Amino acid sequence: MTTGTPAGTVLFAATDRTPFTVFVAEDPRDVERAQALRYDAFSTELGAPLPGAVMSERLGRLIDVDRFDDYSAHLLVRHDPTDEIVGCYRIILPAPSYQREVFTTSMFRLSPAFAAMADDVAEWGRATIAAAYRGGVVSMLLRIALLAFYERAGFRFAMGCMSVRMEDGLHPRAALVRAALGYLTDHGALADGAVRAEPIRPVVVDGVPIADLPRPEGSAEDLVPPTIRIAVRYGGVVCGMPSYDPDFEMADFLVLFEDERMRRAGCLDEVRSFLAAL
Repeated sequence: MTTGTPAGTVLFAATDRTPFTVFVAEDPRDVERAQALRYDAFSTELGAPLPGAVMSERLGRLIDVDRFDDYSAHLLVRHDPTDEIVGCYRIILPAPSYQREVFTTSMFRLSPAFAAMADDVAEWGRATIAAAYRGGVVSMLLRIALLAFYERAGFRFAMGCMSVRMEDGLHPRAALVRAALGYLTDHGALADGAVRAEPIRPVVVDGVPIADLPRPEGSAEDLVPPTIRIAVRYGGVVCGMPSYDPDFEMADFLVLFEDERMRRAGCLDEVRSFLAAL
């Protein structure tokens, strides 16, 4: 599929102040380097089973591969001084109807309204940042680059899963998920129309559905992950209750963005301001 952001596109070039280049991968080796980063984050760090992992002949090591990679765009962040791939997003592009499938359909049963937008929606996922670069500029670069990718490509819709940990070692199980759900409800970010997604594996704790659990005490809003806050700020609509991912021990909220809502939220202005500051 041709988009306004073809393979090889450089979204941000490294500068004296920011030694990172953000680009859409064209070289298969760069894709495999991103898949190696994914393997390190998902398997080595989180212990998640990766049934599609294969040995890369180019890299001489295991990499994370799944059935979506071949018809996806791979958005990468490279640290130019070391030539290391330190961040990535995988964007599943709209496919012909005979092979249309996205990661989301393994987690949710989508309402018929999604079929009507299938030619104009791309799904982001497999977000990864190298451990040494988390919590800094790479996270911001990836987020802004993802917005820039969608703006250039001209897709009307973007969707993906926002993952929230089931356990954080400090609070009861699913406390962060319940805090996120409460935040979304308070900010009117839960879908109430035709665009709905039913979780295949609903989040349940000791037989109690997530929506029926008590909200965490104290400063519950402090428990809400930054990604959830950003989604709300950018005009994202969460399409229903979260789905449980047992492999990663996460609860996934399906978030849908529409370009006009994003413009009204000012997030595309944020892209331009960020670019001007580089």
